[in-house]
Amino acid sequence: MTTKMTSRKILAPQRTGPCLCLRKNFKRIIISSVVFVTMVTLIILSSTDRIPKLTWQTTSASDRSCLSVTQRRMLAESIMEVQRNIAFLAGTNSTVDSKWAMQLESIASQLDLRLRSRQHQSALLPDMEPKNKQGNGLSHVCHEVYFGRKYDKPFNQHGMEIQKCDYAPPLSDVITVILPAQRWSNQRIKKVLTKLCNLYRVPVIVLAHSSTTFTTSLPNVQVALIESDTGDGKALNSIISTVGTPFTMIGHSLVTFSNQSSIERLVRVIDDLPHVQVATGAFRDEEGHWSHGCLQQKMLNYRAKFKYGYYYSKYECMYCDMSLGPFVTTTDLLRRVKFRENLTGTILYVDWFTRVRNAGVLGMACPDVMFFVKTTTDLTKQDWGTYAKAWELQTITDHHGVTFQYQCGEVGLTCESPFDIIGSFLLPPCCLEIVTKEIEFLVDFLEENNMEYELRDGTVLGATKFGSYLPWDFDVDIFINCKDKDKLLREGEKYVRTKNCTLEIKKSYYFVVHCKYFFYEFMCHNEISNRFLPKEYQSHPTSIYYSGRWIKVIANPGLFSRNNIGFNDLRHAQHWRHLVKNKNAEDRGAYKNPGSWKPCSRPGFHACLDQYPGDGNLPFVEL
Repeated sequence: MTTKMTSRKILAPQRTGPCLCLRKNFKRIIISSVVFVTMVTLIILSSTDRIPKLTWQTTSASDRSCLSVTQRRMLAESIMEVQRNIAFLAGTNSTVDSKWAMQLESIASQLDLRLRSRQHQSALLPDMEPKNKQGNGLSHVCHEVYFGRKYDKPFNQHGMEIQKCDYAPPLSDVITVILPAQRWSNQRIKKVLTKLCNLYRVPVIVLAHSSTTFTTSLPNVQVALIESDTGDGKALNSIISTVGTPFTMIGHSLVTFSNQSSIERLVRVIDDLPHVQVATGAFRDEEGHWSHGCLQQKMLNYRAKFKYGYYYSKYECMYCDMSLGPFVTTTDLLRRVKFRENLTGTILYVDWFTRVRNAGVLGMACPDVMFFVKTTTDLTKQDWGTYAKAWELQTITDHHGVTFQYQCGEVGLTCESPFDIIGSFLLPPCCLEIVTKEIEFLVDFLEENNMEYELRDGTVLGATKFGSYLPWDFDVDIFINCKDKDKLLREGEKYVRTKNCTLEIKKSYYFVVHCKYFFYEFMCHNEISNRFLPKEYQSHPTSIYYSGRWIKVIANPGLFSRNNIGFNDLRHAQHWRHLVKNKNAEDRGAYKNPGSWKPCSRPGFHACLDQYPGDGNLPFVEL
């Protein structure tokens, strides 16, 4: 069976198995479930009543009832992503992320093409009457009409045309333009102002260095002098408090202004799509390099990664997590999510977009709007370092694929008191590196001295789940054969001192190596577990690939973990010392509710344990 796919699809999944043909009733049940989940989410979290609309790829008209295996898997993953986000927030007073509603509606539109026909378009057709009322009040700008693809052949510089109307206020009452020009030359300031004011009669505020000699007699232009020791963020926050219009444009990095930089278009996008509060355009630098400027961001486990591109679109604009060019936003949002006062330059805006996205607000980049900027932004390791410190990140991969690494001390992280850290957070990578090297250091000693040993308890649980140290543990459990105890105590004490560690004898069979941050518990037994292996394998103890090398563990680590932890041992929970003991939990094993986390002490922080699913190891390593 073959299926005709339309040329406009964003994705073109290949057939990897039989086509699943869904009956109409079953499809409608799925759609009803998606809508129900959306409504329940909004009711439970009760933060907003604005539900975004978006379309995604659908099957062609000739194949409406069939979904390929690839498409089904994509839909399932999208639903599960929303489900995971809802699951750990359900029952709390939290922010509804606009992206969830957008994803759910896009899933519904894939299952029923009729939903697509109900979506509003970005412009009217010539025979359509405008609707000047929006869900959030009057339109702030006049509507556009699309006159067709032949309207301005062959260059198509026109087609979507703004119409005159009597319902929109003057643009001067709608938007204020702020130009952060502290490091601009007088000539550049003059050029941008002249071009801008020739096109738009709107209030403009120029942030200029206090030593500037620039003056202007242009109407509606205010020059605010900024001292050299005042950060860009602090200067912007101060001046935004004086803005009297509902929208603000931050015109950073501009070198000129033209009629291709349509302010009305960006205001209209925010007007028409209530879940969108930031709109930007493409940008072109002085070398002629063009970029749509739409970036996606993911921040997890002390790492951040930026990708150039988009997953969703509407109104011929891309949904973005951030952009590196000039942008329009609501003045209210700028006052609610302030710029970080100690940051300066482009990284200031990267940081602001990150906090806007964390607040559940969406932005869009409309590539038909083109700004002219000084240079295409390439941030250095030093630039990213200020961002890494602000967000406590050890690794940043930028949108060019370049990765920057930072040490714990450079970004304000510490490995002091691992036990306190794991109450809410994953251990930072630098701490995992320390404990891994110390495990290797001790294992080297044991193996060089032909001592029988094996990892046990929580350490073998980490080895089973992750092939590494469990990132919410704080000690290490090692069992040895008691016949090697005297040698370990005699030779081991001198050995561990070379790493500034100490060896303490707790009991005749129990001793502890204390290092700077972590400690290592040794228990001796008259036998170790290799006796449970078939006789022919007892001389070859079981090893597991652990952080890049083979290390000996209990004979059957999976069986040990299942019997030691009990039900659902592969699911996750905080270290047992951070949980209240419960008789029911003890009867069932080690944990009452495996697969769930305690609420984080810093809600929303990227290293919070409750940011992760309670099951699976890949979410902790993928980004």
